[in-house]
Amino acid sequence: MELLHLKCLLWDLDGTLCDTDRLHMKVFQEFLRPHGFNNVDHKFYSENISGKHNPELFGALLPHLSPAEIHAMGVEKEALFRDLVTQSGAEPVAGLVDVLQAAHSRAPRLPSICVTNAPRVNAEFMLDKLKLGHFFDALIIGDECDRGKPHPDPYLAGMRAAGVGPAECVVFEDSPSGIRAAVAAGVKAIVGVATTQAPETLRAAGATHVISDYTNLTFALLDSLCAGS
Repeated sequence: MELLHLKCLLWDLDGTLCDTDRLHMKVFQEFLRPHGFNNVDHKFYSENISGKHNPELFGALLPHLSPAEIHAMGVEKEALFRDLVTQSGAEPVAGLVDVLQAAHSRAPRLPSICVTNAPRVNAEFMLDKLKLGHFFDALIIGDECDRGKPHPDPYLAGMRAAGVGPAECVVFEDSPSGIRAAVAAGVKAIVGVATTQAPETLRAAGATHVISDYTNLTFALLDSLCAGS
């Protein structure tokens, strides 16, 4: 079918392309325990960690640390995460590969941009592990923008990379922080991916449509979301 409105797909990474939050939570449980955090359960993770930038979350949880110490903690934590992924493996969310392949094969091709707060080394590592890198036209890193999510800068950079405006793209996000970034960037078509958060939490943050995975997701639906219908 011809797409009348949709010209680009903007994808978060962690929790959106792959349900990695269970692995991140395990790393944070081990990493924060020596600092007195013995309650890093799903509720704590969802409220204090999910979707947040390392400097932001470590600064909030450990305000006595210097910026240099916070940076070092972030580097160490991400290295532990990559080790855990190597040991445990990771798989794309159900149905994702079919959507990416269909977008890649369209004529004209529908570009996909990955927009993430993850450090570049982690993002490239995960796209390689998931065998998804070839589907993406650009990789936008929050650390490399003036501000990361929940600010709009990463999604604005993604739209510039694709040469599209807010009304011409769909954002896929699994966290309230990421959804708020998309809203702030002016995007109206935001698909919440309920891998770690409750659907009502994603809708409250600004998601216009919520899915549990990508099975049965259609371009007709995505085009209609861009049209505001």
